[in-house]
Amino acid sequence: MIKLLGKLMRNSIEVGSGKIKLESEIEVIEWYLEIQKFRYDERLNYYLDIDPDTRDFLIPPLIIQPLVENSVIHGLEGNRSGGTIHVKTQLVEGGLYVEVSDNGIGITKQKLDAIIASLSEKEEKSGVRIGLRNVHQRIQLTYGARTGLSIQSIPNVGTNISFHIK
Repeated sequence: MIKLLGKLMRNSIEVGSGKIKLESEIEVIEWYLEIQKFRYDERLNYYLDIDPDTRDFLIPPLIIQPLVENSVIHGLEGNRSGGTIHVKTQLVEGGLYVEVSDNGIGITKQKLDAIIASLSEKEEKSGVRIGLRNVHQRIQLTYGARTGLSIQSIPNVGTNISFHIK
């Protein structure tokens, strides 16, 4: 566990502004989830459904891992029975489709509307999920304003966050 934590921390420090292969990001996600699995034991399950054709797709570093972290912290941490994180990638319409879903506590419509509205805000506000906003804005800066995060959630069912980039 200590080796995984060291790898994760080293990777976070070494991240540059260029792009990395998706398979490198998936490796970081696996490290993170294994650390969380150690912490939550049987309360956390995860599945990585990674299309082999997407492994060499170039993406900005740490663009998926924060979404997984969000699912663990906000979706499953408060759920006594735990839950499952599912990360899926596939090639769609000449681009990469990424989906991170959980069967956690979900988000109320009112709170989800506030989160979605906060994604495009330029100024930081307290209580706003900075990680989601950061990922959303990085995707838009890299791939254009018509891209970004799509979030769906149902209370007591779970949350799905996805994006499609070309």
